[in-house]
Amino acid sequence: MKPLIAITGPHSIRTRDVVKTLLTALKLLHINIRQPIVDFTADCVNVDPYHLDHHVPLHQYFSECGVTLREMQKTIHHYLCLANKNYLTDFAKKEMDKNNFLFLHGACGFIVSNITTETEAAWVRKNNGLLIHVSEHGFLANELSLKKQPGDEEIITCRESPPDVQNLAGVINRISQHLQQSINAKAA
Repeated sequence: MKPLIAITGPHSIRTRDVVKTLLTALKLLHINIRQPIVDFTADCVNVDPYHLDHHVPLHQYFSECGVTLREMQKTIHHYLCLANKNYLTDFAKKEMDKNNFLFLHGACGFIVSNITTETEAAWVRKNNGLLIHVSEHGFLANELSLKKQPGDEEIITCRESPPDVQNLAGVINRISQHLQQSINAKAA
């Protein structure tokens, strides 16, 4: 498996900004582990998946379903996990296998966003991936946040200014070292 970086944090514009910045700075390929849930939800409410994921607020109420977007996605996630607790990690693995040919074009690894369960975090760690916890300055982690473990990274964003390469330089350097160690370990 190619080097793996994973992101956990609030479903917010700042977390998306961190993902975009890391994708650009490190030449990684992006996989949204929640894409099957987004696609299914979009089909249910007859909305484009990109629009739903990027422009519809989680508190949006859908009268035809009688629930908010957040409630709908939590329910879909719950039933997916009941049917197969590894469904989303299996999806990510398939996407990684499918995209292996893109490494011929200079990508050096994968970034998997929207890690939200301990099962998903364990999968990342088991595959020698680096889990990055994103939080916003001034906001306490809630009970739904994943537990930070030794070896994980943390990025604290500021609501007023989006993260960029300059203010993420230290983390980008450590991630680069992790990617290089993963590549070297695979070569040995």
